Amino acid sequence: MDLIFDAIKTSGAELVSVALFAMLLWGYKHLRVLFKQSSRLKKELEDLMAEVKRLEAALKESESQKSEEVRLKENTQRQLEAERKEQKRLRSELGRKDEALRDAIARESELQRQLETERQEKEQLHAEVKRLEGILAEIQKQEEAKRMEEAQEILEASRLEGELSKTEAEAQYELGMRYYKAKDYKKAIDCFRIVAEQGDAKAQYSLGVMYNDGDKSEAIKWYRRAAQQGYIPAQKVLNSLSEEWE
Repeated sequence: MDLIFDAIKTSGAELVSVALFAMLLWGYKHLRVLFKQSSRLKKELEDLMAEVKRLEAALKESESQKSEEVRLKENTQRQLEAERKEQKRLRSELGRKDEALRDAIARESELQRQLETERQEKEQLHAEVKRLEGILAEIQKQEEAKRMEEAQEILEASRLEGELSKTEAEAQYELGMRYYKAKDYKKAIDCFRIVAEQGDAKAQYSLGVMYNDGDKSEAIKWYRRAAQQGYIPAQKVLNSLSEEWE
């Protein structure tokens, strides 16, 4: 531009138009360059604005994602905290139940020990009772045998003196029954015989029963004597025997 002004000063007025045209041409070219640069810069600015908007949108999306992640993280933390509290509560509850279970087991063990002690005491008491019952039974047996021997001696003395009275005969028969129940069959037969020989039908029948499994003829003899006195059980036995013989 300075060169153009210098040319105007040195060349004169005729060159002014040429200089002006040159200036206009230079200005036009310069404006075109500036316009092109402006368009390019505008395009770059638009691209830059679009990129800024894209970045802003991406930033907003990222912030939204971060916010969602934060929310999820907070929810997760709250859930984890709730689970930790629940686990702590469950552990505490489990501890109480475990303690209660141990107490129950201890009480059950103590109860079983007491029951076992009671069972052993009962067994000992039962064994002692059985031992005492055995001693008592032996004493009673001995006393009963002694009484029976005394009764036998008294009845034998009465028999030697003469015929037994009705009371003595009944006592003798009762003594025979006691011997029979005690399975002392020999003494039972002796007692029954004493009364049977004096004509007591019941004693005669009992004597027949005593001989029934051994000496049949002796049994039939006493059955007949009792039956002849109208003693019905003896008559029934004789009838059954007669049917067997037939």
